[in-house]
Amino acid sequence: MFNRLFRRRQPQLQVDTTAMVQRGIDAMPDERVSQPLDVWQFQEATLPDKFEGYLDRSRYSVIKTLRGLSQADEDVQGAMRDLVVLANPGFTMQYEGGTRAQANAERVTNQLLERVYGQGGGIDGLVNNQIQEVYLTGVSSLEWFPMPSRREVLDVAIVPAEQIDIKYNQEEGYKYYQRHAIMNNESLNLRTYIYNAHQTSGDSPYGIPVAISAIHSLQEKYNLLKDYEAIRKKLKRGAFVMLTLPKPQPHEVGAESLASDKYQENLAKHVTSAVTLALKGAENGMMVSLEGSEAQAISVDENTSGFGDLNLSNQLRVWSALATLPFMRGHMDSTTEALAKVVYPILLATAKNMRITVKRSIEFGLNLHLQLNGIPAQVEMVFEEPSNPFELEHEQALETEAARDTTLSKLLGRGYLEKVADKHDVEAPDEAEVTADDDGDDADTDDEIDDADTS
Repeated sequence: MFNRLFRRRQPQLQVDTTAMVQRGIDAMPDERVSQPLDVWQFQEATLPDKFEGYLDRSRYSVIKTLRGLSQADEDVQGAMRDLVVLANPGFTMQYEGGTRAQANAERVTNQLLERVYGQGGGIDGLVNNQIQEVYLTGVSSLEWFPMPSRREVLDVAIVPAEQIDIKYNQEEGYKYYQRHAIMNNESLNLRTYIYNAHQTSGDSPYGIPVAISAIHSLQEKYNLLKDYEAIRKKLKRGAFVMLTLPKPQPHEVGAESLASDKYQENLAKHVTSAVTLALKGAENGMMVSLEGSEAQAISVDENTSGFGDLNLSNQLRVWSALATLPFMRGHMDSTTEALAKVVYPILLATAKNMRITVKRSIEFGLNLHLQLNGIPAQVEMVFEEPSNPFELEHEQALETEAARDTTLSKLLGRGYLEKVADKHDVEAPDEAEVTADDDGDDADTDDEIDDADTS
């Protein structure tokens, strides 16, 4: 019923291609402006700005740390990988415009997609890369540079967000500079470059990494592991808290009396021999001592029993800061299906929110390509949705919502029907269509009842 009543709302597309393209060409560079800098060219000192939570470090240093952790730490890599999979389960391109314009737009867009970001897996690899960039830097930073003729986009360049310096003045607004050793005053051209921040703080234009708050808890994680390793090594080398030896008689150590020098010398050798014997056994987890001595063993469980709770407490902080969930990292002790139904949508919403940032940056370049080709159309990336482990419950909720909307539409009339249409981004049907559809449904139902009675 829903599909028959509602039609997808068509946007009002108005594109002045002649003026738009001419203005774009006049203001556009004919080559790439950003530079593929190596570490020796880049000067960190040229970026004085800092994140408010890390005032002792530069923004470049914080992001560089996160990039390293994304390859060295299993929690950072795992959380980022999960968000990439959830945010990019696949996508298609949809075109808006006239019939001929849509056909031309699809043709030239496919030509661009065949060559764009070839070194990194094409358009799908670019989407994955930018989701990771949003996670680690808080920004999708791309330059879609044109061919020398400036009639179409040649390719895309990823401009690391930590290399961008942003300046503002009232006459020109925000200007973006890629800082490097050759200090020129040429800014990145906003006709071809987009700095799309996922989230910001206050009036600062710089994006904030999604995983930024995890740095402190990750450092604590490594400190705990180092402390545990130190304890483990000590326990391996010493299996005793106390070793008690009976005092030997002089004749037992080859001396004539307790006061003789030889007795003191041989007593020291006797004790050293007992300690050496005990340590050799401890290396293999054994308790070995001389006959008549007393030894008290260390209980490993008693001395490390609190480490597990302390480590778990910090891990929960790490997972929260990384925008992941304990059961996604293999911690199932306190996870129930009811809890997962509540918290999984939060993780999915985080991934979708990051996807919006990336979607805008890529559509910026694809539509620039159409504008330079003089095609009065627009392209939109439409992402698929990841598989839902709670699909049955989701469908039941949708059926309940649809039944409620149907009932209220009949009771409240056209106003509520338009509200439902706006929620689903479709056009509300005419009242005549609704009435006809209701009559048809009733007739079908009556026919089914008659057939059942006849049989």
